[in-house]
Amino acid sequence: MMDITLLGGSLARDSHSLVTHHRLLLAFVVVAATVLSESGVSHLGYFLMALLFWKQSSMGLRAGLKRLLLIDSVIILAVLPLPFSFVGNEAVTVGSLELSVFGLAKAQDIFIKSTVSSIVMISQCHGISGLELSKALARLKVPGKFILLLQFCIRYVSVMQQEITSLRTAMLARGFGNGPTLHNWRSYGYLFGMLLVRALARADRIWFAMKCRGYKGQFPATLYQDKKAAFSWQLTGYFLLTTAIFYADFLGPYIYQFFLAGGAL
Repeated sequence: MMDITLLGGSLARDSHSLVTHHRLLLAFVVVAATVLSESGVSHLGYFLMALLFWKQSSMGLRAGLKRLLLIDSVIILAVLPLPFSFVGNEAVTVGSLELSVFGLAKAQDIFIKSTVSSIVMISQCHGISGLELSKALARLKVPGKFILLLQFCIRYVSVMQQEITSLRTAMLARGFGNGPTLHNWRSYGYLFGMLLVRALARADRIWFAMKCRGYKGQFPATLYQDKKAAFSWQLTGYFLLTTAIFYADFLGPYIYQFFLAGGAL
């Protein structure tokens, strides 16, 4: 099975000091804490942690910004309707448009959390091959069917890219244009329909080939051997820092009320 890197784009080994399954576990914990946080101070804390992860990885500034801008462009398209989706509360008038204040706040919150989570995942997954990712997920007790599905997705992404390239080349050879006409949109529909048909046909051939080779639900694999100690002070420190930021976000209103009460006395 061909190995490709996840969210990295480089086959070079990463300079991160944590082992692979520790990196994934840390990324999941930080992303979960970021999603559950509410205050701007906690968002700033997790953003600084994400920048620290980025610095520790071998991913360059330019390559990281290109991937982050690609993800943020999708996020912006997703949160763009939110200011127009909430009615009945305070609104801000921009020209002839009325934008919901609550919708703007939700869009800002989602954008910040998604950006911080993207930086964490990109930096922590940089340099991890598909095989290393599967072994690390198995070490974290992720269900085997999910890992197997992930392996097939990684393996056949390039195959689907070759299929769509060949279909598009055939369309261009027949004089296909890129103008916004009804014929072109219909041709794009045929393109994705044919891609789906070819994917289903290839999946059937792969399944029969696996059955002929004695596939019984799982692939034989060597045991995951970690050359480093199972306990990591660096991982523990990151967990404590994440917990501290999370509890500061949770206890922030109570601390603020306590100081207000003390000042009133």
